[in-house]
Amino acid sequence: MPKLDPNKVPVGLRQLLPMAERWGIGDDFDRERALSGASRLELEELAQCLDDISDEELCGWLAGPESYNEKPLEEYLAVTNLMMAFYSAKHKQRRRELKQRLTANFAGRSPMGPPRSAPSPSPTTPTATRSPPSPPAPTARASTCTTRRTGSPAPTRDRRRRPRRAIRKARRQSPQRNRLIPARSRPARRVLPERA
Repeated sequence: MPKLDPNKVPVGLRQLLPMAERWGIGDDFDRERALSGASRLELEELAQCLDDISDEELCGWLAGPESYNEKPLEEYLAVTNLMMAFYSAKHKQRRRELKQRLTANFAGRSPMGPPRSAPSPSPTTPTATRSPPSPPAPTARASTCTTRRTGSPAPTRDRRRRPRRAIRKARRQSPQRNRLIPARSRPARRVLPERA
């Protein structure tokens, strides 16, 4: 990267120029490859480079009139790329710390827990064969509902829907459906007296 001109950068941001020359790589792939090959000390230095910089001054310049320029300055682009490298370094630093913590926690043991040691069978006692455990018996769920009038537990209902065919059959066999409806009584015929 060419040497950056400090006169084109605000006074409070000029201390970022050496880091911007090193990490202000424009191509994302090349920047990430350079960060992956960086040592732990280099990542720490990059992650702490913005500690002494005021946010108002940095964001004021990056979001100021220079951001609307069609051909921005090399210094502006370098500091913008440095910001992306800064956040990527922070992320890589957190991942490395987490990996070190995990390896320290699981040092000397399997991640699945300590290995079980099988008891050695004694020569005097015969080894008994173990049968697989039987599944637990299903238990009925106790109903916690109570009826309003009596206060006694409400009967539990089977919540599965019955098929339509069974519902129709139950309706056909219901006593209300099969009750005999009396036919309408016809009016009695008038019997006329016979004429003599």
